[in-house]
Amino acid sequence: MNYIFSDLESTSNYLEQFAQNHVDAPYFVFGTEEDVMQASTQEAFHYPCLWLDLPHILTENNEMSNLMEKYRFSVTCMYSGQLDDKLTRIQAYQKAVRLLQNLQNKLKEDNQKAIIVCELTGMQKVPLNPFLFNSSHYGYILNFEASFHANDVLN
Repeated sequence: MNYIFSDLESTSNYLEQFAQNHVDAPYFVFGTEEDVMQASTQEAFHYPCLWLDLPHILTENNEMSNLMEKYRFSVTCMYSGQLDDKLTRIQAYQKAVRLLQNLQNKLKEDNQKAIIVCELTGMQKVPLNPFLFNSSHYGYILNFEASFHANDVLN
C-alpha cells in the first residue's frame, strides 16, 4: 500500500489539497525559507500562507528485518501584520492555531481510515518567530511525525 507520507511529493500534494479545500484557502508553499520568500513575490501569493518545510528523516530498525523511515514534518501557518497592532497579532495567532487544528483533524480522520500513517500523539504547535523573513509574520508551526516501511528502499 502506498501511504500518503511515503515521499515528499505525495506529502506536499496532500497538504496542498488540504489548503485548496480549506475555507480560508491558504496559499501553499513547499520547501525552504527561500522558497517562501520567492513565493511571496508572486502575484497570486496571499495570506494565510501554509508552508511545508523540508522534513528531518530518521531511519529506524526494529531488529526484526523491519526498517522504517520516520519523517519529522513542520507545517507553518502564517499571517502578516504590524508589530504595533496587538489585536492583529492576537487574531493572527488564533487563526493560525485554528487552521492547524483543522489540519490535525484531517490527519486524524485519514489516519483512522488508514489513508495515512502518522503519529497523532505528541503533535506540537509552537509560535512562529515574528521576525522570520525580516518582517512581521505571525502564526504557529505544527510539528508531527509520519512513518512508512522502508524495506523496499533500504534493503
